[in-house]
Amino acid sequence: MSPITPTYPGSRLAPRVAASSAACTALNLIALERHAQEDEYGPSDYSDLLPVIFPVLIEEVGEVATAMLDKEPPSALLAELIQVAAVACQAAEALIVEYPGLELELVADYVERGLCERRS
Repeated sequence: MSPITPTYPGSRLAPRVAASSAACTALNLIALERHAQEDEYGPSDYSDLLPVIFPVLIEEVGEVATAMLDKEPPSALLAELIQVAAVACQAAEALIVEYPGLELELVADYVERGLCERRS
């Protein structure tokens, strides 16, 4: 399976490196977990999410540690890691919504480091 270059709908950025198929699979699993979270808990209300999301993230990281210490099967560890990433994604979404344009600082850094380039 060849690497897949991620696309960003509406984006004016072009990644300079292709993500591996494993990275794309992981990102797809994270997106599915985010959808599962919203199905279970409803759409995110970003206005009051930031004060409560970080303790949830720490709890999820603790579940990863427990899975590792208990030598759970790789599938259980993967599920816990995907949950951590999905909660972290939700926190990032909240920051982006709360502080419009904040992501542009990261994008500028990625462009400067040559990880992507601006499309005309």
